[in-house]
Formats: sequence, structure tokens, C-alpha cells
Amino acid sequence: MEKTTKRLLTLMECETRTGRKVSTWRKAIARREVPFVRIGRSVRIPQEFIEDLVTKGWREPVSSLSISASSVGLVKDIKKHASGGINEILEDKF
Repeated sequence: MEKTTKRLLTLMECETRTGRKVSTWRKAIARREVPFVRIGRSVRIPQEFIEDLVTKGWREPVSSLSISASSVGLVKDIKKHASGGINEILEDKF
């Protein structure tokens, strides 16, 4: 990451944007896991780092078509044996 940045965020702003607590950010800074800037007693994290963190963690939702055939079969068996017990279903499957 470049050492020049457009904007530096406070730890409260990082918490708001990511959902990670301020104390978690402080621990990450103490362990040198995130880039930071110390200005006097104040600590700031580059906005680009937070944006990259969110971008890299982004996952698309799983579509219903990607459910495996074995999962569908198990659901059908559960519906079929709903009046029986779970032990019956497990005995049939395993």
C-alpha cells in the first residue's frame, strides 16, 4: 500500500464501516497487522486499506441451483419420513 493516502479514518469510523470493534482494531494495530498512522496520541487507518479489506472479503450469494443432489435427496427423505423419527431417517441414510 502506498504511504500517501487520500483519507485517514479514525478507529470509530473503521468500526462503523466494517463492524469490527475499536478494541479489535487496537489489537490489530498492536500486532502490526494493519497499516496505520500515528499523529500524536491519535491513530488513523488509511481508507484504502478498509476498502480493500471489504472488497477482498466480498462473497456473492449462493444460488439455489448450486445445492448438491445429495442435499436435495436428504430433504425429500426428511419430508417423506416426517411422521417417523429422526432415528429412522438416519438409519436409512447411514
